Amino acid sequence: MAPDATRGRSGGLMTGFVQRIVRFAGCLAVLLGVAAASDGFDLRPVAQILVDAVELVPEAPGSALVRFRAVDSEGEPVRNLRTVDVSLWLDEQELPGELRGELLSSERHPLSAVLAIDTSRTMMGRPLEEVRRLALALEADLGPRDRLAVVTVSDTVKVLADFRTPRSELRARLTALRVEEQAMTTVLWDGLAAAIDLLRRADTGGPVVLFSDGRDNGSQAHPADLLAASRAHQDRPQISILPVAYTGRGTRGRADLEDLASASGGILRDLDQIGASASSILRPRRIGYTLQFDADLDGASHHVQVGVESARGALVSRFPQLVRVAEAVSGPGRRAESGSYGGALALLCAGFLAGHYRTRLRLQLQRLRLHFVR
Repeated sequence: MAPDATRGRSGGLMTGFVQRIVRFAGCLAVLLGVAAASDGFDLRPVAQILVDAVELVPEAPGSALVRFRAVDSEGEPVRNLRTVDVSLWLDEQELPGELRGELLSSERHPLSAVLAIDTSRTMMGRPLEEVRRLALALEADLGPRDRLAVVTVSDTVKVLADFRTPRSELRARLTALRVEEQAMTTVLWDGLAAAIDLLRRADTGGPVVLFSDGRDNGSQAHPADLLAASRAHQDRPQISILPVAYTGRGTRGRADLEDLASASGGILRDLDQIGASASSILRPRRIGYTLQFDADLDGASHHVQVGVESARGALVSRFPQLVRVAEAVSGPGRRAESGSYGGALALLCAGFLAGHYRTRLRLQLQRLRLHFVR
């Protein structure tokens, strides 16, 4: 056989092999895409972990759970994380798998939020009408465990409704919302500071949804102050700022809103682009995860840290200790220690008085005694 014929045949075989490999890779990509779509598998990288709370588990003595959210670089939720994707640290020590439970996800994470609404003259007409419609839609979308407060901002800051305001009254006040036509200034940053303070005083994390054109004049607070107040620190969770910007009268304030959103883990949206879907504003904040872990309830503060890929979020939480409560109840001049049934009874009573701590009573009654200290 001629050399050219041999080369032609081998070249044809190689070309056919490469084509089959390409077709196989294409089919595999399509199948993976279909599987990802059907299972909701999320391939986007996690850019930020937001730790919302660390809580005791009443039905599981000696256990706690951490509630957190994972978002991408656009502030959108990352779904379908698996247990193996998540690392958990307690006081800088990574917890092994046997001390952790399964990762659970929720599409209806309990939510506390504050609406900060610009009612200055630049929002007159259609902008405020659209804001009122969105605010009422957000209120209607609340679940039974969700909470909503409202702050209005013009030349002064007013708390239109706090977290204790009945839902019916909240709806009525939102319906009656009007522009402050006589106001000559807009203390926007002061209003945002008041909204963050409402969440801090309620001892909860959550977003502040800011409806505004972003123009401030006359505030004592500055954007740097707002970011410092919103930042997670010790046992304070992160507070995200979610601006909904109106730019119909210019974009002068939009850059400040965008900076606040980006630095606080939020995302900016334009009022004209939201349309009828008000739920898209808070939807990313509802999608979260819980992870249960073994915890020594020693009464001290502990640093709890969650990690996914290179992103980490942390919160400092106090783990209550039942024995300390029992010693306080046992009265002056005596303390409960290991020994007799009297100490067990004192601890038992203290446990019931402590409410949700009573499930921590795992005492060996036969080894308890009560000592009197003179």
